[in-house]
Parts: sequence; C-alpha cells; structure tokens
Amino acid sequence: MIKALTRRLESSRVLSTLFRRVYVAYYTPIINRERHLANITSVDRVLFIGAGACPVSAMLIAKKTCASVTAIDIDSAAINKARSAAETHGHTAIQFALGAGEACDASDYDVVVLANQLLHKQAVIDRVRKTARPGTRIIVRMGRRQHAYLPSDRQMTHPYRGVRTSALLVIA
Repeated sequence: MIKALTRRLESSRVLSTLFRRVYVAYYTPIINRERHLANITSVDRVLFIGAGACPVSAMLIAKKTCASVTAIDIDSAAINKARSAAETHGHTAIQFALGAGEACDASDYDVVVLANQLLHKQAVIDRVRKTARPGTRIIVRMGRRQHAYLPSDRQMTHPYRGVRTSALLVIA
C-alpha cells in the first residue's frame, strides 16, 4: 500500500515545491547515513534502481557526493518526469534510463542503490549480485517487513521509526 501511494504521489506532484521540500527533508538524513555506510565518494559510479518520477534520492546522492549517478526505472513516464524534475532543479549531470532492475547490468558501477518501492526486490538483488564486480557496494532500502532480504551486519535504522531501513552488501 505504501509503495502504491508513493508511486501515485510522485507521479502526480513531481514538480510541487512543497512536495519536493517534504521529500528532501525526509530523505536527507537517510542519504547522509547511506553515503557514510557505503563510503560513497566523488570517484564512484552510482546506479540507482527504482528512481520513480521524483528522483530526490538520486539528486541528493549526486549533490552530496559529486559521484556520477545513473537512475533507472521501468516506467517511461516516470523517467521522463524524473529527468524533467532533475533539470528543473539544476541536476543536469544525472543520467536517466528506462530499464528493469531484474535485467540491469551492474558491472560498470561501484555503488548500487535499490529503492524500497521495487516490485521484485529479491530478483533485482539476485541480478545485481550476479553482474556486479568484486567490491561493489549495494545499498538495499527496505521497509519494516522486508528484513529477511539481507543477512547483513551493516544495517541502518530509520531516524524516525527506529527500524532497519537500509543494509549494505559488498560483493566479494
């Protein structure tokens, strides 16, 4: 239900200033902690899977780390809106592409971030693990009931709810 609501909100209010401010305020502490968790720097290439129509996470990662960011989504309308939103807010360096996480090739990336709203998260995790190089850092965002996805000792709790929301996997 939360995933469907998020998708609907993002696609209907992508350019709303108030909506963007709320998203930025919500995601800034999460991005700050994830970038430290995965040690994302300006030399990293980051793939963000599940960007949606309002790519606040991808924009914050690019802004806070100066890393090269590519954002993908399976919805062409969402990618078009995301590209427009990023350009409107001065984030012209982010690359946007239409693509399914289950079919992505993570071999060119140092960091891969999986959005919480992904529909087939386990399949995406399996694909990223299969195609990623050794040393690739994978950040998996998850909701309260998704903790079974990852056996990780490097997990992050949500700053507002006290539940795990992100975990880091490193390809050996």
